[in-house]
Amino acid sequence: VYYDPFLAAHAATQDPNYRLQ
Repeated sequence: VYYDPFLAAHAATQDPNYRLQ
């Protein structure tokens, strides 16, 4: 799984489905 701290932080503040896309 590719981990991006920026996307991870964004996903944490948005819908949980965001990190699946």
